Amino acid sequence: MASDVAVPNVRLTRLIADHGWTQARTAELINAAVQQATQQPGNYSAEQIRRLERGEVTWPHTVYRAAICAVFGVTEEEAGLRSKRMVSTTVADTDESDENLRRVQFMRGLRSAPAMAGLPPALHNGSGPVSARAEIPLRIGPEDVHQVTKVADVFRAADHAGHPPSGEAMAAELRSALRLLEAKADRGTKVAMQVAVGRLANVIGWSQFDAGCHAEADQYFRIGLYNAEEAGAWWLRADVLTHMARQAVYLERADDALTLIGTAKIREDRLSSLRRSALCIVEARAFSELGEAREATRSVDRAVQFFQEVDDRDDPDWEIYSDFFSEAQLNGDTGHGLWAVAAQGLETANAMARLEAAIDSYPDRYARSRLFCMARLAALMLLQGDPDEGVALARQALAAAQEVRSMRVRDDLGKLHSATAARRDSHPGVAGLRRELAAAHRGNNYAEIVT
Repeated sequence: MASDVAVPNVRLTRLIADHGWTQARTAELINAAVQQATQQPGNYSAEQIRRLERGEVTWPHTVYRAAICAVFGVTEEEAGLRSKRMVSTTVADTDESDENLRRVQFMRGLRSAPAMAGLPPALHNGSGPVSARAEIPLRIGPEDVHQVTKVADVFRAADHAGHPPSGEAMAAELRSALRLLEAKADRGTKVAMQVAVGRLANVIGWSQFDAGCHAEADQYFRIGLYNAEEAGAWWLRADVLTHMARQAVYLERADDALTLIGTAKIREDRLSSLRRSALCIVEARAFSELGEAREATRSVDRAVQFFQEVDDRDDPDWEIYSDFFSEAQLNGDTGHGLWAVAAQGLETANAMARLEAAIDSYPDRYARSRLFCMARLAALMLLQGDPDEGVALARQALAAAQEVRSMRVRDDLGKLHSATAARRDSHPGVAGLRRELAAAHRGNNYAEIVT
């Protein structure tokens, strides 16, 4: 993987989106402008445009800078073009430069140190680090890779159902898997084991995130990211970064989430359509949390477009991932992606329709995902829609929550309680719901609720 840290050119991406162009169409227009100015054909392709958007190229040749500005009718600054040798003097430029530096430092921190630095506490015991706990096998083969992969799949299925194994049980499996990385193996088996270990760490990280153990989740994610990059598994790298971005949104660090998504989009052309759709969905969530309704809606539209482009390129996890990322998941995730702005009265009908469609189509094995949609839709109904329907759906969500272990569910029920505040004095059903939410908190510790 490249060691340089690229800062995505959000300004150029927005200009392209504003015009409704594809990268290929943008390249064609730039080439035409170059030919008009120089009498020589331009040689930009869609990939050159993607490199500009990803921030891998920030200061193209003078002719192409002029062509870009002419095509969009903007200045170099408005197109997000910048020379790394330039020193900004205005306050606005200084602020942007500081923000770019912060993003670079953030990504360097993410990539610094191998995976074994800062291991989660559960991977340690009194006898020392991971490799000291048990005898390392002399050699591993495909059957060892299959076993680690199978464990990851079992953990993932249990987590989706809302009943993940204990953190200690999952850590024990990862300890064993990490030991296998130290054994001898042929090159193909070594890479396959790195992918299997990365998948397992990613699954455990997600489960720890759901349980509210954010520091531990971050460490597991970093183990997953390290192994994905070592193996050159772009699909796994994107999956881990998507999970990390979701956690960043949850922790109210939407800007960090956008930086993570921008990093995941490096060589986006190597990712399957569903992975690219997932990236757009988390991007929508981040923009929504920032109050950027237009950008959130655009990201949702791109997520739907990618979802409809069936493409499983270079994704060995395709069968499992496509089963999870169904149309129900697309509707649920895009509904969540619009939720924050919908709660303020923007794109509300769009968000509600997506959440309703997800609730109606989620299978039972994704009970937790359905529950999230129920809680969010109920809150929207209480805030912006029919309070009677909101109360009825909220009670369904409360009943379903008794069967699911999840800190995120607890927090969503807290959001649901907050949504009742505006109508608690004007609607008797809402007042009763608040009491039920408070009782659920006292009996089951689901949410930080006050009566």
